[in-house]
Amino acid sequence: MTHPGRSFASRIVVVVAAAVSAGCSSCGGGSAVVEESAVKSDMKSYTKSDTTSIAGAAALQVTLLPSTLSVAAGAPVPLQMQVHNPTAAPVTFCTYHTLFEGLRNNLFMVGSDVGVEVPYRGLMAKRAAPSSSDYRTLRAGETIVSQAVNIGEGYALKAGRSRVTFEGNGISGLSASAPIVVDVVPPAAP
Repeated sequence: MTHPGRSFASRIVVVVAAAVSAGCSSCGGGSAVVEESAVKSDMKSYTKSDTTSIAGAAALQVTLLPSTLSVAAGAPVPLQMQVHNPTAAPVTFCTYHTLFEGLRNNLFMVGSDVGVEVPYRGLMAKRAAPSSSDYRTLRAGETIVSQAVNIGEGYALKAGRSRVTFEGNGISGLSASAPIVVDVVPPAAP
């Protein structure tokens, strides 16, 4: 769904206003759900119509690299993202919603060992459309690794095993990663 003459950000504002006036979807206001799916559809077409194409980005391989697989509850949980181009041609992706820009949105599916989803409680950045500096092009066979980011700032990992997966999304063009498992141990007694 495109709206000539409106910026992407103004379309988001219109959708949010419609969702607020319709009531939340969990309270029975069904039109907010329709509006949300329209935004997701519009975001994908907007991203792909930008002057930088991310059409082949799904071919890139995403791997999560934890600095440790066991941490104390409440301690930092440093994680890096590796992106590899296994193809024979250059491939471009957008760094929005990846660890290459830090933890600025809900990037991961995090679940406990008993099947309970760990909700995201971190920063939710809203930005202008990506500029050319927000894209990375990987040559054939090239691999890049993000800086280490403490995902504990966005996800409250409790004692037990947590499964972490990069979800992938339309704006980066990247596919989901394989999950990693992090053991969170209770802090030592004083």
